[in-house]
Amino acid sequence: MLKNIENRSNNKTVIYSIFTILVFLLLVTVAGTKIIQDKNASDKLSQLENSQNQDLGRDGNIADETANANAGTNTNTDKSASASTNTATKTVSLTDISSPVAGKEITMAYSFNTTPVYSTTLGEYRSDHMGADISAKAGDSVKAVLDGKVEKIYDDAKLGKCVVINHGNNIKTVYGNLDATVNVKEGQSVTKGTVIGKVGTTAKFEVDDAPHVHFEIWQNGKTVDPAKYIK
Repeated sequence: MLKNIENRSNNKTVIYSIFTILVFLLLVTVAGTKIIQDKNASDKLSQLENSQNQDLGRDGNIADETANANAGTNTNTDKSASASTNTATKTVSLTDISSPVAGKEITMAYSFNTTPVYSTTLGEYRSDHMGADISAKAGDSVKAVLDGKVEKIYDDAKLGKCVVINHGNNIKTVYGNLDATVNVKEGQSVTKGTVIGKVGTTAKFEVDDAPHVHFEIWQNGKTVDPAKYIK
């Protein structure tokens, strides 16, 4: 009887040991499977990221790209600042002037204290024409003849809508008979060739003359004949 009890006890011990071993093996298998799955998932994620980076044409280092972009922006800003400085300090000359419109034909010459010119609108000869009327079609673009800053925009009783540009070096230019709506504002910096407005019909003292832009050049506070420099 006692021997049978011992045999049963031994059998239970063996069964328990086998069960423990099986559980251990099962846990090892599960853990191993989990590790393999995690590795596969990691590999797939890495492949996906590499694929996305290749599609975007980048190396995946967003921080470096942002730094490079910022560096480029800073470089462009520095260049812009340098360009602004160069524009501000650039010395202009009357010899650099070109026509403010596409053509160069002068329909009414400069006549301030010189040979009088005939005005179709007024029906008389004038010796007070401080600029030159340059032929152009109504609506044609009028451009700045030199780099500078818009000093004043106003409506003149005789010359209509006018824009005055200060070019520095004691040189200013005036553009009259412009369309009522201009493309610039007072204080705005412009470069040579910037469109400041369009040819209009706002000059009351020249309304019956052929379409044109009234153009004046001032140097050291005195008017200069534009015909000497328009080219």
